[in-house]
Amino acid sequence: LDSLMGMSRNLTKGEKAKGDPEWMKENCCKDFLVGYCPGKAVGKAVETERNPFDKQSVIQPCNKLHSIGLKTEFAGHKDYEKYKKKYEDSLASLLDKAVREVDEKVAHEKRKITEGLREMGHSERLCEICGLMYHLRFADVNVRDTENTLYKPDIHPESALHKGYVKLREKEAELYEKIQARDPEPEDEKKDKEKEGKSRKDDDDDDDGGRRRKRSRSRDRGRDKDDRDEPKRGRKRDDDDEDEPKRGRKRDDDD
Repeated sequence: LDSLMGMSRNLTKGEKAKGDPEWMKENCCKDFLVGYCPGKAVGKAVETERNPFDKQSVIQPCNKLHSIGLKTEFAGHKDYEKYKKKYEDSLASLLDKAVREVDEKVAHEKRKITEGLREMGHSERLCEICGLMYHLRFADVNVRDTENTLYKPDIHPESALHKGYVKLREKEAELYEKIQARDPEPEDEKKDKEKEGKSRKDDDDDDDGGRRRKRSRSRDRGRDKDDRDEPKRGRKRDDDDEDEPKRGRKRDDDD
């Protein structure tokens, strides 16, 4: 029921209205809200096939909430278009990283083969869609004799990993075209973004200015202290000057 209606399904409308919408919370998958969660679609397959010596993929299994009910609530929210663009941009960035990750891995393997750093066995295949290096299965002996083939049919294209990356690449291209086809941002949104950027810059400047003012006040306090000490040193020198004749008279008396 949580995945269908959300964890707040038993709350009244008044109770729900008191805080942020549940779909805005951290435990809700924002990728799912805009139509496609790569972590749910292919994350487990990526981890299953990953070489233990390889670094983790940018696509990880997603354990967040994928709720149809929250997706419906999200679509009916007054700021739906605003958040939809935000979440689509975030998803597009992730999918782009995932595609580039695989393409770079394939290019790396091909470069090693070309430079003689790695040899491809007769049964080995490199998939340019998902980046997996895999082996064909040997055919049964009777099949080899009758059909004159050494290997069984290649079933990799039917694997969860391969089909997952086919879908992922399709979604990446689809989302890219969708973002490119968006209408220009309204002036109000542009101004809001400019204000947000200026606000962050002002905050940084304030921090720097505060540090400069603090250092300046420290220097001023140091100078004030020196100014206050100067008369004391002057008075000490005057006292020394006054004592000097006394010491002179004392020597004359002794003589």
